[in-house]
Amino acid sequence: MGADLAEPAWGSEFTLSAFSVQATAYFLMPWLRHHVLALGFSGGTSAGSYARYDYYYTGGFVDAPVVDAYTTGVLQSGFVLRGYESGQFWGPNYNLLNLEYRFPIWYIDRGLSTLPGFLRTLSGTAFLDWGGAYDKLDLQKPLDAYHVGVGGELWVHFSIIYVDDSMVRIGVAKGLDSEAPHGLQTYFVAASTF
Repeated sequence: MGADLAEPAWGSEFTLSAFSVQATAYFLMPWLRHHVLALGFSGGTSAGSYARYDYYYTGGFVDAPVVDAYTTGVLQSGFVLRGYESGQFWGPNYNLLNLEYRFPIWYIDRGLSTLPGFLRTLSGTAFLDWGGAYDKLDLQKPLDAYHVGVGGELWVHFSIIYVDDSMVRIGVAKGLDSEAPHGLQTYFVAASTF
């Protein structure tokens, strides 16, 4: 949970009240070892006179070079609406549900000689993302603010220079409504998991 508050009495030019939450849950599947159903929920609401009315946004991954993530130390978030453009939907409110079926493909744990890096595992995920960002929820048609994306990813876990939490995602996604880009979205990103 998090909150951002701004008031002129505290030195701000604007007023702002923003509240957000993220929650995750993992369920082991009984039929195969290490198969997991992962659920992620994130949402937020904001109000005030802050000039950026698009305080929250949701959409797919940012198209950025993978190397930049490791030189800056900033990975993309795992809470995304895949199958849509990055930041395609924005507004003072947002909700997002990520449902992923995660499974191992190959436990490699190998490297070249004594070089400070090695491949750890290959794993896969099939996903369904449902969410959106909006100004105000239309109570007559509340589901119009939400969008659905589906797809799959190959996760490559590796260790480089003795950092054990490195991972890249190779994915394909498709948005399922009229606001989705045409065709399949493909991506290669460095992103954290939820």
